[in-house]
Amino acid sequence: MAVIVLALARAGPAEPTLTITLRVLNYAEVPEKTLIQAEEEVTRIFRKIGVESVWRHISLSSEQNPAGSVFRRSSFPFLELSILIISRSAAKTMAERLDLKKEVFGLSPRSKDGRGGRLAYVFHHRVREYVIKRTLFEQEALVLGLVIAHEIGHLLLNHTNHSRTGIMRERWDRQDLRLAAFGDLVFSPQQADLIRAEVARRMIKRENSKNRK
Repeated sequence: MAVIVLALARAGPAEPTLTITLRVLNYAEVPEKTLIQAEEEVTRIFRKIGVESVWRHISLSSEQNPAGSVFRRSSFPFLELSILIISRSAAKTMAERLDLKKEVFGLSPRSKDGRGGRLAYVFHHRVREYVIKRTLFEQEALVLGLVIAHEIGHLLLNHTNHSRTGIMRERWDRQDLRLAAFGDLVFSPQQADLIRAEVARRMIKRENSKNRK
């Protein structure tokens, strides 16, 4: 027993849990049930690689749609990532300005230093059109969750590259959605390592910022 106690003492304090806070601004007015189910999918995907998710909902009406200020820099705390689910009109403005393909369901702009930013845009109407066209009505929340997780992946992986397989694939087919339904459309081991390292880096930077105040 003494040996066990000594070993525990040497182990020191537990490592802080890797956690990201996700602010959801639902400009597209996605139904609450669909949005919650999508968030549950995102939580599951990130928990599988050792990162917990804390959700904060900010309800906004379509009249407050930020179509003219979609590129505004986020002023939220360092580890808070903001997910703007924008309306059809705002998405159209962004798509025209950036010449985005119709297959693009979201966007994650880079920060000024070239690293992953803190703000991602999701085009819900394109998700909706995707599931209707393929008669996948029951999978709308699943696809929305995959899109959100994909965009968060870009923010934390610090690049816009896509992979040949998994959650960071550029386009998903029915086989990918079958994998997702069983919880098997995920980040690769290398991507998981990079995401954990980035979350840890941001957590350390946040703590250092607090200590300087």
